[in-house]
Amino acid sequence: MTRLLLDKAYLRRKILKARQAVADPERAAAQLARHLWPVLAKVATGLGPRCIVGAYWPMRGEIDPLPVLRLCQQAGMATALPVVLAQDQPLVFRAWTFGEPLESGAYGTRHPPPSAPEVLPSVVLVPLVAFDRTGARLGYGGGFYDRTLLWLRAERKTVAVGLAHAIQETPVIPRELHDQPLDWLATDAEILGPFGL
Repeated sequence: MTRLLLDKAYLRRKILKARQAVADPERAAAQLARHLWPVLAKVATGLGPRCIVGAYWPMRGEIDPLPVLRLCQQAGMATALPVVLAQDQPLVFRAWTFGEPLESGAYGTRHPPPSAPEVLPSVVLVPLVAFDRTGARLGYGGGFYDRTLLWLRAERKTVAVGLAHAIQETPVIPRELHDQPLDWLATDAEILGPFGL
């Protein structure tokens, strides 16, 4: 195993343990929504009236994007959740609003059923394990979001916003060529970016 992979594995173990110890996840999610909403509303306006915001169903201590997703829906934006179809494939997003059914998916996820229409989000709220202040993101190691962002960006302008608890910050994230950059980072403490807009 290379030194880079060992460094990433160590960071994952360390940060995931810290993330599980967040004392008040609901408060963190509310603070995230308060910081992120003004930026997200501005970004969405710049992308036009057909902007679709793709988020994720929180699991394993991930910061909860649902309060900000609710704000998106209240503002009239279309929203979606991802579906894992296969291990080495990009995620597929299906339209979803609060109150509509969800199914259990791979890795403990929840997603809309196959009857929900597939959509291409122009803003993707991305979960992560760790981040640094340059906008680098460390994921779980499966490459799902890197493949997904590469595919979406080939189809249309797509803005990636990493979401995290502030305690997930680390000084430096090791980068690889396949790592897709984030445009913004949002935590319960602050907004970082834009990095590449």
